[in-house]
Amino acid sequence: VRNGLVCSQPAVAPQSTNALERFASTRADKQAAVARDFFEKNEKSGRPMSPHLTIYSPQLTSMLSITHRGTGIALTCAIYGGSIYLMSAHHGANATDFTTLVEGIKAMQLPAAVPFVAKMAVTFPMMFHSFNGVRHLAWDSGKGFEMKKLYQTGWVVLALAIGTSAPLCI
Repeated sequence: VRNGLVCSQPAVAPQSTNALERFASTRADKQAAVARDFFEKNEKSGRPMSPHLTIYSPQLTSMLSITHRGTGIALTCAIYGGSIYLMSAHHGANATDFTTLVEGIKAMQLPAAVPFVAKMAVTFPMMFHSFNGVRHLAWDSGKGFEMKKLYQTGWVVLALAIGTSAPLCI
């Protein structure tokens, strides 16, 4: 029943007269076909989906890049999380100050390695991200892209990050 009348033919959606809509649907169909062909070809040949992580050995440059991103994310989360904690935790009956927290940690009588590792978990990302950020600023000026310089500056960043973090944690 259509418009109150009984019809023997099914209702057919009118074709779009909008050229942009026709172009978009045609383009989407083509992209879907290309993607389907790509996945079928990889499946038939037994290729992994993302071989870049499984066929290349880790290099200093790639590991430093991943570490730079990871430390940036960790520092951002720590800053926001710490700020939220400080804004919310120091009000009401459970309010504690910094000295009370330090005394509580001392009362646990942890081995010396535990606080050192905990402090390194805070200071190393900050130092590494700072020193590697300076390295990135040098790259922004167009300097240090030779392969030898990339490795030299990478080792310098690691040495500086460890060398400045460790004394702060003792």
